Amino acid sequence: MNDKYNDKNELINLIKQNNVSRCDIPKNSSAVLIPIIKKDDEYHILFEVRSSKLSFQPGEVCFAGGKIEDGEAPKDCAVRECMEELFPGDKSSDHIEIICSLAPMFGPAGNIVYPFAGFLHDYNYSFSTDEVKKVFSYPISFFEEHPPVIYPMEKRTFAPENFPHRLVSGSDKYQFHVQHYNMCVYEDTSPVIWGFTGRLLNEFMALLK
Repeated sequence: MNDKYNDKNELINLIKQNNVSRCDIPKNSSAVLIPIIKKDDEYHILFEVRSSKLSFQPGEVCFAGGKIEDGEAPKDCAVRECMEELFPGDKSSDHIEIICSLAPMFGPAGNIVYPFAGFLHDYNYSFSTDEVKKVFSYPISFFEEHPPVIYPMEKRTFAPENFPHRLVSGSDKYQFHVQHYNMCVYEDTSPVIWGFTGRLLNEFMALLK
């Protein structure tokens, strides 16, 4: 028997020693930024098309973002990733003005994503060709006039053949819950904005209502 689990102080010390400084951020979490720019006297939302060289979701529409590094706050990650993708070679974070955070969401890979929205200052449509194929924007007012089409979706759990159904539930016919969610597709944009980006855009537009 391991005595360290029987003594309260030993247990507290063990937990504190192994606890990370940002234990509320699950491993493999990401952060993204919804970038807002001024164009033709109107505020636009800026989007990226992912480079075809990327292994994950090449060619799809997205916002600037990426994986949160160890010890990094989600907000700092969103700023860092935006700088790397949209201001390559520029080290001044003054280009980005964070204005709000949105509720964390599950990303396409099942990880937690921390979304933020903010203004880009002095942006000249630059981007890193290693990660981005092109950028484009639409006025915020466009999305008020062209809301997404909502498609009800569902996710199902498929257990392996050797899963011990009877052991955990007492029955070989246990039914896992089906997860229901909405897929937001902005069918009037080119390229079409959908998936996680569409869902996040819809959440942001809800803030303005």
